[in-house]
Amino acid sequence: MKDRILTHVEALELKTLPESVIIIGGRIQALEFAQIFARAGSEVTVLQRSVRIMPHAEPELAIELEDILRGEGIDVNTSVRIKSLERAGDGVKVHAEVGGKERAFEGEYVFFATGREPNTAGLGLENTDVKTDGRGFVIVDKTLRAGQTIYAAGDVIGEPMLETVAAKEGFTAATNALEGKNVEMDYRVVPRVVFTDPQLASVGLTDREAQKVTKCLCSTVEFSNVPKAIITGEERGLIKMVINAGTGEILGVHILAHNAAEIIHEAVMILRSRMTVDDVVDTLHVFPTMSEAIKLAALSFKGDVSKMPCCAM
Repeated sequence: MKDRILTHVEALELKTLPESVIIIGGRIQALEFAQIFARAGSEVTVLQRSVRIMPHAEPELAIELEDILRGEGIDVNTSVRIKSLERAGDGVKVHAEVGGKERAFEGEYVFFATGREPNTAGLGLENTDVKTDGRGFVIVDKTLRAGQTIYAAGDVIGEPMLETVAAKEGFTAATNALEGKNVEMDYRVVPRVVFTDPQLASVGLTDREAQKVTKCLCSTVEFSNVPKAIITGEERGLIKMVINAGTGEILGVHILAHNAAEIIHEAVMILRSRMTVDDVVDTLHVFPTMSEAIKLAALSFKGDVSKMPCCAM
């Protein structure tokens, strides 16, 4: 059975293309590898526990991405409860409950993309003043201090587990530990990207998260309204902007689009500078570009962007 089970490490070491892969999970790594395998020619099945893929993403964007993946032939199944795995000839069979019904899925390999666990057991942390949570992640304050003289950074302190974040955390922790400073991490402006095609990128609060802290407004614009997207034939996708209803400050930007990872950096700077919708509307953007979508999203709070001439952008 072990030779039929993959993680991202074994998947990248395969010498031949699998005929079929069952991917357990429905978040970043699961979706990226699902599309890689599918576009290479494998039959791909995705089994996701929650009611939709990317459950913490904006629902409109996650649902749109799910439709796109299905359109490419990927068998996406949600509300799945895995019950057991067994060897089936030269492959593997996964027994699961899908929407309350018993189903069995067969494939050459099963790929686990269900997240990471901390590897802190056995480090002797119980002999220090460092505390861990129920899963074993190290608990730190805003300056990444874990104990009186101990700092921690990277995946060991939990989400967001991203390379760029780990590097920034490491620099911050070292600065505070060695220079006696109290620099704080600003997780408010961490960009996240799913490198599918189209890409799913986001920064800041989702609509649901914003509603928990303030009265907010949100607006969604289709990329079919973006001139450059029409020109290049990359009209798939949406951009959603979340703002503070009282001040107009932009609290979150979420993009499903071709090259969304390139566009999201403008949104990062917008949030970092605490810009408002009016600030973005008043900022000139090059025409035609995909990043005009950010200005269109801001303009959509003022009126119907599908009826606006390009010179209004």
